[in-house]
Amino acid sequence: MPPLSQERKPICSGFSLSLVLSFRKATAKAVPIAGDRKLAFRRIRARQECPYGRKECGRFVYVEACLPGLPLSFEWSSLCVLHSSMDARPVQMSELDRTPGQRIAHAPHLLDDVSSFDIVTEPFAHIIRQPALPTAVYDELADGFPSLEMIMGGRSGVGANVAVRLPIQAVLKDPHIPCLWREFFAYHTSAEYWREVIRVFAGEFRRTFPDLEERIGRPYEDWRVVRRGGDEVAEVRLDCQFVMNTPVVKPSSVKPPHVDVGDKIFSALLYFRDPADTTTGGDLDLYRWRREPRFLKHRVLEQDSKRIKTVAYAANTYVCFVNSPLAVHGVSPRSVTTVPRRYINFVAEVPVKVFKPKQVNKLLQVFFLGIGAAPQREERY
Repeated sequence: MPPLSQERKPICSGFSLSLVLSFRKATAKAVPIAGDRKLAFRRIRARQECPYGRKECGRFVYVEACLPGLPLSFEWSSLCVLHSSMDARPVQMSELDRTPGQRIAHAPHLLDDVSSFDIVTEPFAHIIRQPALPTAVYDELADGFPSLEMIMGGRSGVGANVAVRLPIQAVLKDPHIPCLWREFFAYHTSAEYWREVIRVFAGEFRRTFPDLEERIGRPYEDWRVVRRGGDEVAEVRLDCQFVMNTPVVKPSSVKPPHVDVGDKIFSALLYFRDPADTTTGGDLDLYRWRREPRFLKHRVLEQDSKRIKTVAYAANTYVCFVNSPLAVHGVSPRSVTTVPRRYINFVAEVPVKVFKPKQVNKLLQVFFLGIGAAPQREERY
């Protein structure tokens, strides 16, 4: 790889600035956003004729500019290259080009420093990390968390204290979402991330689903990985979602005790509690069965389970677990508030049902449906 050119030529044209950067024969256009005595370049659009492909083009880019009346002082935030496919990849800067106070972060890998020894098996296999991310990285991600209006995408009438989601396919296509977030989402739906999941949880998967590899026809380590929503053939589909629970008008739980649907083998949450959120509740409760498992679709009767552990709905808290009939969890009732509950949801699903929840008898189904305690349908998420 040829060295980075040291030629830096600012081109000033008032508050409408266009920069041409020459690097590995790639031409890029920077779109600035002016602020009070500082300038943030939010994105760099690489032209389609870049001959080096997405992997090589734009790995290191230095941008320098000036605006009349503004000093050469910049807050760097989420620089990325957006290719013609709108697939995002981060732009990195060499250490020599960085200055104190710059906010360049690289998307963290949540399982990098986790091992199977971190797994807690009571009441079911799970890991909890708090804090999950370095403070500076978490703060930058939190600053760029999409608004409720952005996640709802123009929808209305969704109701109070319900979950609204923005999945991986929508995130990667949206240039308004900061590049650091898109890098985070891309990694946590990649084959590399799946290998990290297997490195940590393979033993638990094999204990929980002893015949799954035989049914699929490949060991977990060799599974092909695609992002959820695609048409490619694969053994596992991964999703990463922005999720908000809408404002609460009366104390209620967005998700009573339940297990996730039977084609999901791994689930995780990363909480991004709003600093303005002073409500009680919204915590994640983990349960143990009092009896043989039985379900109303995927929900669990209150008298059938006992709460064993509570994971506080606190900023920068990560929880991941193996989904199974034993993995009963729910969200504690949240008090009245206008502040949404915010988190990231991670999903790994397979093309077969790994378990089928045994249902309560027909009489109980009719009774609970009649009093509104049974779900009309299961939400897929």
